[in-house]
Amino acid sequence: VLPLQAFSPPMTSWMAGMEWITTAFWTCDLCSSFLVGYDSQGYLELRISRIARRYLTTWFLFDLCIVSSDWVIRLDLSPSDTQFLGLARLGKAVRLVRVLRMIRLLRVFKVVS
Repeated sequence: VLPLQAFSPPMTSWMAGMEWITTAFWTCDLCSSFLVGYDSQGYLELRISRIARRYLTTWFLFDLCIVSSDWVIRLDLSPSDTQFLGLARLGKAVRLVRVLRMIRLLRVFKVVS
């Protein structure tokens, strides 16, 4: 799968809207992950305290990093005093976030199938 950003297409209002929808989706997914049960030795664990504890010790930090980086990019919260250096770092960070998103998407497909 080759992401569309590899071709550097111009930003359209449709693409901007899809980026906001994607960010909102993953934010909701982060919150809903605290309510999704899991298999524990053949038993479906549905107690919210145990679900939250397991999520916090497994995927939460990874998910939080991706979602928070999405929000930083959407809201453009990067510092402006070192703008030139910041833009170079932002480009590298965006590429890293894209790779992390793909890994997360693969994780979702693994859970679904």
